[in-house]
Amino acid sequence: MMNAEYKTHVFRYRYAGSEWILRINATDAEDARQRIGRLTWATYDGIEMSDRPILFAPFEIAIVRVRNAALRLIARIF
Repeated sequence: MMNAEYKTHVFRYRYAGSEWILRINATDAEDARQRIGRLTWATYDGIEMSDRPILFAPFEIAIVRVRNAALRLIARIF
């Protein structure tokens, strides 16, 4: 199963008067259903802060620094 191709399978459910979607990466529909069944034993790890690959972090940091420098420069002018 290590070489299996994973796809995102979507489950829809209702909670508190609203409709929600849960995405599960699995090899097929049966695998996705089995994974959903295991959620009862899942542990909470916290809130996801970003879904971007860490590879982009240096570029994003540079963009934020340039933006902040531009804003400081504009504040000095006006």
